[in-house]
Amino acid sequence: MSNAEESGQDWRESVSIDEEHEDGPTVVLNATGDTAADALRRVVAEGKWDEAAEPAVRAALELAAELIEAPGVVSWVDDELRMAAEDDEAKAVRFCFHTYQDAILNDDGKTAAALLDDNTLQRYERYRRLALNDQSPDPNSDSPIIDNLCIALFQLFLTEEQLQALTPLEIIEFAIDHLFAGKRGAEDLAIGQIEVDGDSAYAEAFVEDQQLPTSLAFHKQNGVWRVDITSLMPVVEMTYAVLAEESKMSPDDFIAAILQEIAGEEDTD
Repeated sequence: MSNAEESGQDWRESVSIDEEHEDGPTVVLNATGDTAADALRRVVAEGKWDEAAEPAVRAALELAAELIEAPGVVSWVDDELRMAAEDDEAKAVRFCFHTYQDAILNDDGKTAAALLDDNTLQRYERYRRLALNDQSPDPNSDSPIIDNLCIALFQLFLTEEQLQALTPLEIIEFAIDHLFAGKRGAEDLAIGQIEVDGDSAYAEAFVEDQQLPTSLAFHKQNGVWRVDITSLMPVVEMTYAVLAEESKMSPDDFIAAILQEIAGEEDTD
């Protein structure tokens, strides 16, 4: 038996499930009563991380995750292990992503919008102008379904007066509430390794543990890292195109179906 397996067996007797924890069934360490997540965070924060301990900790939490059927615990451990080895800039990028994601999942559109970069802001400002003037997007765009969908959504949910009055940040906030940039996309999105290049950074992107063919970009603006959602638009566009084809729908019919679905969700809110 390997050292990792032995450690895992030891940990099997060292952890239990707290069914009454405020966050739901939670893995706790019998010796201290700490949650496994808090214990690992403290190890990393205090700088006492020993790489030799990594297999044991991972094995222990994998065992614990199996017990409560919570594979997300293991994904979180992977994230913490990456952070322990990252430099300050990469950690800041990862913090930016998680803050953005948490804001979306907690219906804090204002905070999420403030963490998006100029590329994203300019993209949605362009959609606002096109919607206001009832114009079509660039026919040579690399994301025609997304472009037409965003314009149609703005026209569906906003009055002409609102389209005229909204600031760029308010446009982004609206997009977070109604488009793929909101909970629909953020819930299953995760990032892996991060490469920092000056004021730009690129993170491996995953959806439901499947790596996407493009990275999620970040840009440092006025000393603050911000998320560039437009970097994932080619993947979203490709997904929409495949779904439309599988549904035997034209792009226009596919957009109409999405609009009908979103309108129905808004009516029930």
